[in-house]
Amino acid sequence: MKKILILAILFGLYTAANAQKHAKQRFVRVFNVSGKSICRGFLVSETEGNLIIRRGNDTLDVSRSDIGKIKNGRAAGHYILIGSVAVVVPCTIAAVAIAAAASSVASMAPVALTMPAWVF
Repeated sequence: MKKILILAILFGLYTAANAQKHAKQRFVRVFNVSGKSICRGFLVSETEGNLIIRRGNDTLDVSRSDIGKIKNGRAAGHYILIGSVAVVVPCTIAAVAIAAAASSVASMAPVALTMPAWVF
């Protein structure tokens, strides 16, 4: 039981630290004048004439003359997914911890195997 609780606390701390690391990066989606997506990724830097965007290991250099619109952040579905995972994972860990504690308590309690006479 203590091991599961310690594991849950460490997982929560790791998740919080990882979220703060990624919060410093700005995710952008870049569209051309006609509204078609040119690229999406994390904004590395910007100059007078270009935006430098990182997607995975690739770095893209987008000219400002090609850009019609820049949207910050991600689509709404991404935030819904992240929010649901943030709720489901701790609840699952808590449910497993409670089930493990209940099974250990139930195994210690004596079990009556005799049936009352009126059942037959």
